Amino acid sequence: MAVRDIPAFGGWFGTLSRRQKKSIVQITAVLAVLLLWEAVGQALGANLFAPFTEVVASYIDLFQRGAMVDRLIKSVTEMFMGFGLAVAFAVPVGLLMGRSRRFDSIMTPWVSAFFATSTSALLPLLIVVLGIDLPFRITIIWLACVWHILLNLYHGARGVNQELIDVGQSFDASSLKIFKDITLPAVIPFLVAGLRMGLTRAIRGFILAETYIRTGYGGFIMDVGNQSISTAPVLALIINIMLLGYVTRRLLDMAQEWLAPWASDMDTAL
Repeated sequence: MAVRDIPAFGGWFGTLSRRQKKSIVQITAVLAVLLLWEAVGQALGANLFAPFTEVVASYIDLFQRGAMVDRLIKSVTEMFMGFGLAVAFAVPVGLLMGRSRRFDSIMTPWVSAFFATSTSALLPLLIVVLGIDLPFRITIIWLACVWHILLNLYHGARGVNQELIDVGQSFDASSLKIFKDITLPAVIPFLVAGLRMGLTRAIRGFILAETYIRTGYGGFIMDVGNQSISTAPVLALIINIMLLGYVTRRLLDMAQEWLAPWASDMDTAL
């Protein structure tokens, strides 16, 4: 009977849309990982790697206490402050570098140097200069994400079809119209790709900064880890970071589908 059911399942699965198939595969993969997590956790014990059921129980307990949510909201607010400042800098600079050879030659050595420099290597210097308050944390987040946004936009601006710009100029189109109708649609997919990468690194940035100085949500993870003999509370707190990254990425994917539906066929990542 099971053998007869396989073709039936294959026929049913084949009638589904591409998006439905993708959703089923993703849900199946998540369930498989959770089952494996539970099995490995039960085998190793909560001290080494807590099973998923214990992590869920710890998550509910931490949520009910309220400290987890309060610290996460505060840290995420600071993260978006640093991310917003990074976007405000990266967008105009990336566009200018991509469209102006002179500006590109001036900025490229500096951008390349900072892009290759590990953010964690700058932590001691930044603490000396800025202290350990809000400016320090925002600067770390800014450094963690700004170059990825800038370079994606830079490559997008450089790849704008010059023939289209020449055609627009031949019809006496203004610079503003050329930017709005030719340059902007071409760079939006690269901008969204850069924002996705930048948000991921902004999340890493605020965790790095707060863990280093033992404050905010990152410091809360360290404190809980030191106070508990079980790994369940720490894994529960890490789940929030994973969910934050997934949700923000999905929101940007939805924004891209709305702003630039043609971008799905483009390779926009560095």
